[in-house]
Amino acid sequence: MLSYQHGFHAGNPADVHKHAFVLALLSLLIKKARPLTYVESHAGRGRYDLTGAQAQKTGEWQAGIGALYDQSGLPTPLSRYRDVVARWNRGEAIEQYPGSPCIAAGALRRRDRLQLFEAHGQEFEALEAAMAPYRQASVQRQDGYDGMLEAFSNPAPHHRLVGLIDPSYELKEDFERAPAFARRLIEMVPDALIMVWYPVLSSGAGEIDASGGAGTASSASARTPRVTGWLGPGSHSLVTLRTCGARSRCSIVACRRISRRVGRATSCR
Repeated sequence: MLSYQHGFHAGNPADVHKHAFVLALLSLLIKKARPLTYVESHAGRGRYDLTGAQAQKTGEWQAGIGALYDQSGLPTPLSRYRDVVARWNRGEAIEQYPGSPCIAAGALRRRDRLQLFEAHGQEFEALEAAMAPYRQASVQRQDGYDGMLEAFSNPAPHHRLVGLIDPSYELKEDFERAPAFARRLIEMVPDALIMVWYPVLSSGAGEIDASGGAGTASSASARTPRVTGWLGPGSHSLVTLRTCGARSRCSIVACRRISRRVGRATSCR
C-alpha cells in the first residue's frame, strides 16, 4: 500500500489551481441539459481538517487558500472557488478544506452522478463520511484505474462522462500510465472530457504529447485527442483531453480561458 497522504498538502497553491479549474469547468458543463457523471480515480479523503496534525505540520495551505481567502477583486473562477471554501467554513476562519469530490458534488445537479475511487483504507473511510450527504455519489474502495475503466465501460445512459485522473505519482510508472490511460478512455468514449493532474518537471519528463504518452508536447490533428495545461516546471499541471471532431466544438477553448485566468491569479508557477 502506498503511503501518500494528501492531508499534508491540502489547500496548497497546487490545490487552489486544480480545484478552481475543476469547479469552473463543471460550472460550464452544467449549463447544458445533458446529465453528467463525474468520475475520479484517486479521490482521497474528500474533506480535510486544516487544524489537524497533518496540515499543521506542513502549513502548505497558508500559501494557497490561506493567501487568497480574504482577497477582493479575484478573477471569477477564483472568486467562486473561494466562496465554495467559505461556505464549508460558514464564512469564518478556515478550518475545513473541501477536496475535489466535495467541490464536484456541490457543483453538480441532482440528476448528475459521481463515481469516486480510493484504495487507501483510512482515506476511503473518510471519503465515505464526506460523501454521505450526497445521494448521487458512489464511493468504492478500489484501484482507481480499474474503477475508472469499469465506469467508462458501463456509463449511465445519456450521461456525459467527466473524469479526473489524479494519482500520487509515488510510482514512476504513473508518469506514463496516467496519460496513456486518459487516451484509452477517450478512445472508449469519444465525447468524454478527461482531466489529468500531472507533474511538470524541469527535465521535460513530465510533458504530455497528443498520443497519450509522456514526452515532448506536440500538436494534434483535428480528430486526435488534444491536451492543454499550464504552470511552469517544478509544479503541477491540470490538462484536459478530449476528441475534437469536425462537428464537435471542442471544450478545450473554454478550458484554456479558465486556465489563463486562474494561472494569472495564483502563485502556483
